Amino acid sequence: MKIKRVIIQRKDKKREFIFDEKINLIYSKDNSKGKTTLLRAILYGLGYNIPATDGINSFDDFHISIEYMEKSKRYVLERYRDLIDFYEGNEKITYVMPEQINELHCKMFDINDILILNNLLAIFYIDQEKGWTLLNRGIIIGKNRFNIEDFISALSEKDVSSINNEIKKIEEELRKYKSLKNIAEYKNENIIEEVTSYTKNDDSELYSKINLLKMREAEIKKDIKDVNQVLNDNKKIIEYLEKLDIYVKISDTDVVKLSKDNILNYNENQIFYEIRKKELEISLAKIKDEINKIEDELNDRNILFNVKTVADEIDIMLKDVNINEKQIDKIIGQLTRRKQKLMSELHAILSEDNIYLMSIYKTIKKYAKELKFDEYIGDSPSFVLTNKLKGKKGRILTHMSFTFKMAYLQEIKNKYNLTLPIIIDSPKTNELTDDASIAMIKILERDFKEHQIIFASVYKFEEVQKEIIEMKENLFY
Repeated sequence: MKIKRVIIQRKDKKREFIFDEKINLIYSKDNSKGKTTLLRAILYGLGYNIPATDGINSFDDFHISIEYMEKSKRYVLERYRDLIDFYEGNEKITYVMPEQINELHCKMFDINDILILNNLLAIFYIDQEKGWTLLNRGIIIGKNRFNIEDFISALSEKDVSSINNEIKKIEEELRKYKSLKNIAEYKNENIIEEVTSYTKNDDSELYSKINLLKMREAEIKKDIKDVNQVLNDNKKIIEYLEKLDIYVKISDTDVVKLSKDNILNYNENQIFYEIRKKELEISLAKIKDEINKIEDELNDRNILFNVKTVADEIDIMLKDVNINEKQIDKIIGQLTRRKQKLMSELHAILSEDNIYLMSIYKTIKKYAKELKFDEYIGDSPSFVLTNKLKGKKGRILTHMSFTFKMAYLQEIKNKYNLTLPIIIDSPKTNELTDDASIAMIKILERDFKEHQIIFASVYKFEEVQKEIIEMKENLFY
């Protein structure tokens, strides 16, 4: 997959960026020129739920068009708010985000495994804030997360769903009991006195209206999903029938091959559903605008909870609540030990005769030696699954994070024949010298020639051959 062109429009302003299929540097002499915003806009255009940078606040008013090539075929994505139009030749499919993100990415990446799709972002994108500390689990950016156990189990096709489900249940219970413990500590640390209850001056009519609109919004999104399903099902049925080479006898001497052109009302039905989908999309856009207007009005009128009053009301409620901290500590301990046992069982299953885990480990070892931190790598493939990585920092952590990502990337390519772009925000962190940063880029230049590389920096990296996209002004000034 190689991004060829990105067009970003915001109100009456429009920017277009052309990317080389090899190495691209998004460069500016100074910070705050829109480099990170451009990278995040690309990810947003690819369907991900990505937070905008501080200067932009939201991508809601961005129209983003991304043209990319995959196996010599051209595709176009066009995103505005929650709707993405996916073009493959003359065919267009509309997806609603985030509800249909997996359907979109299944189409884009030709991968059907949801666990792989859910973890794919961390493999080809390194964020300037979280990316250089993320190794095998944690936050990628915003609410997007990566989990090594999910990734390895899906990659190696090992069914560990029962253990995973039990671990997730325990984690949920742990969150509840830890919250109760925090409440108990708050109650013990604060003298709760009588306070005067406060009745906020809310606007019930506006709140009722916005709730109804959101219910209608959810209904329309479901209707759009249903219409898309009908369109796709009809298309698949016709394709299947055409492949069967069925001929229909229309007279003693004439036969006709069954096709979409001679099946009664097929084209009319498809047109009807396309029109219906467009009507629903227009209705959805109108409802979203109404919701935004009401939310803006509520914000303008400052109809907010009085924070101090809410805290006082909570104090009153807590006065009669008795929480046994010792009992909670005991339960937390039991749940933690149970989770640790299950994690050990999970790692044992994932480590047994796992060629993918072994391959990832060998790649990490190879680059760790080249980048001179191999002494920190464990002596077995199960090191890839370890959670004992805290304490690593500076150059070691940065190079280690980069190495883990490159190992994951190679396995995706080996298994799915998918050459993902590599998108990196600020490869020269404050923790790295010039030589340490260049060492990573040189690995990309040498070993990942088939991948398109896009990175953003205020450094020019003169030692690396690349195309430069210079940001001389803000993305939208």
